[in-house]
Amino acid sequence: MHDIQFLYQQDDLEEICRDRPLITSEKHEPNDFYGQASILKRYCGLDESKPLKLVYEHSLKLHSNIWELDLKTGFPTAFTSSKERLKCFKKSKKFEFVIPIGPPVLYAKDLVEKELRNNNNSSKVERKGTIVFPSHSTHHISAEFDSVAFINQLKGLADEFKPIVICIYWKDFLDNKHVIYEKYGFEVISAGHIYDKDFLLRFYDICRRFKYSYANNLGSDLFYSSLCGCQYFCDYNLKVNHNNPKNYELYDADIEANQNKKKAQSLFEKPSELTYDKIKFIESIAGTSYKKSKIVIYSFILVSEVLWKLRLIKKKGENLLFKILR
Repeated sequence: MHDIQFLYQQDDLEEICRDRPLITSEKHEPNDFYGQASILKRYCGLDESKPLKLVYEHSLKLHSNIWELDLKTGFPTAFTSSKERLKCFKKSKKFEFVIPIGPPVLYAKDLVEKELRNNNNSSKVERKGTIVFPSHSTHHISAEFDSVAFINQLKGLADEFKPIVICIYWKDFLDNKHVIYEKYGFEVISAGHIYDKDFLLRFYDICRRFKYSYANNLGSDLFYSSLCGCQYFCDYNLKVNHNNPKNYELYDADIEANQNKKKAQSLFEKPSELTYDKIKFIESIAGTSYKKSKIVIYSFILVSEVLWKLRLIKKKGENLLFKILR
């Protein structure tokens, strides 16, 4: 593994990528995609078995759409990433309180750093080489592109960017899309399954070891890997098709998403330390400046529970009044 030692099971990709059900205490189960809700509770010292009484939007959005399931929970409070997402949620008029708390990877970063300190390990490692994030599939949508052309892009990178390691998404691992990378001599690792509570911890542990990150399509990896200290660069010219037989929500062709893709391609064509324009772009999507302290997150979660209980009491009162007056 090029002398790279990982904390989280990189020696057993079959285990961390295996398909599995989502086992979570969350009433709104998508809160815990990528382990987001569990990480937030661990971060502020709350019991992980106690469900959040709010919507915690998963992943970063490159458009103004809100996932339909998030709108149907009945919770009065929503946590999201950035100021732009706050505007989107308020515009929906489904929530009384919308609170941007920044990207979840920053909370995962704090947990990993704490774990390293507790184990008397140094979090400082020599960053070297490039971690690559190929455009990935999901449960229902398959990302298809010319893998050989992409591999030729990688092989054409200068020695400065080596070793080059592929971070494969769990679904693509299960579909054996990692095999071609191994065939051409690349090491393959993974952050694990979307329902794995260590996903974001593993993602940070991966990125903190690499100087560069690289991708062939715009996704959360740009923002997350940059915030984990990588110098991100990209080439989005390789056409990526999304095989979507069941017509699930897909916003890659959305006007806003395309605008963000063009902007990212321009800003991150070459790797460098973060410039003002890069920081501004990351902030607009990830809301980095909105990251909260442990006590503030703890307080927000407790207040959201009170608001949820008040809404339940109000609803019961309205139902009782309706029965009396009927």
